[in-house]
Amino acid sequence: MPQFPQRKPNRLVEYDYSQEGLYFVTICTENRKELLSKITIGVGSKPRVELSFIGKEVKNTIDYINQNYPGIKIENYVIMPNHVHILVEIEEIENKISLDDVIGRLKSFTTKRFNQFIRSKNSVLWQRSFYDHVIRDQDDCANVQEYIDLNPQLWLSDEYFS
Repeated sequence: MPQFPQRKPNRLVEYDYSQEGLYFVTICTENRKELLSKITIGVGSKPRVELSFIGKEVKNTIDYINQNYPGIKIENYVIMPNHVHILVEIEEIENKISLDDVIGRLKSFTTKRFNQFIRSKNSVLWQRSFYDHVIRDQDDCANVQEYIDLNPQLWLSDEYFS
């Protein structure tokens, strides 16, 4: 039987991702397809993010989570052409929801809407899993906030730019 390479764990070992804290998350589209938005870069002007239909669904889903999930706050986000950066705060409440649950619900709902839009049943919108970073202090948070805010300006040099 062939041996498959072991996937590197994406999460911190034995870390409780439902505990109170701030988390920086990056979710990429499958094969980094530029499906979510378009960055318009004009001469001498600030780049604009123009959301596609599915990009608007991602925004609506983020807004829905922010308004309807007690203990979850989306502090900041940007929807790039082939990835999304999100700063998620999990507050201490009785009925905990984990970071994996929040991102799983976002990916599940937007994939369903994507399939409805393209009239498919099994198309994949998102790459498996996601990148996360546990925010450790105020400086770390400020750096992440700035990174999210400046991301459209850095699009041409972004590691996710194809």
